[in-house]
Amino acid sequence: MRFVRTFFLAIAVVTLPFTAVIAQEQPPLTPQAIIQMRQIGLSDAVILSTIKAQPGRIPYTVDDLAAMKKAAISDAVISAMVSHTDAPPPPAVQVVPSPPPTSIAASQNEPRIVEEIGVYYKDHDDKWTPMPPEVLTLSQWRRTQKHLYQ
Repeated sequence: MRFVRTFFLAIAVVTLPFTAVIAQEQPPLTPQAIIQMRQIGLSDAVILSTIKAQPGRIPYTVDDLAAMKKAAISDAVISAMVSHTDAPPPPAVQVVPSPPPTSIAASQNEPRIVEEIGVYYKDHDDKWTPMPPEVLTLSQWRRTQKHLYQ
């Protein structure tokens, strides 16, 4: 037991620094970063995919939009930045028809098969009858076991 506890503790200590590196978030995308991407020569497709991969909304002001227009950022990129949200699309609504209602009279005419859990047998009138339990004493049970396991 001590080995298992030590083993899991060692695994946790070894993997903890890696989880901290993975959990670091990228800095949020800004209009200035989009202008820098255009200035280094990235295409609209790359900038659009970066905007789509960005979690959350991209904060911008009217001055940011004017600076983007001056930097020759295409309208498609600006539109994608403005309309980008983190919300998933609404789920498709699926209409499932409900089954037709059954009539009460039809269900009352059907015979009741079993009312409780138990052991039943069908008698001569095609009626399910519960089988009464048989209570055995310890000596009766031992005799039964001797016959069963011989």
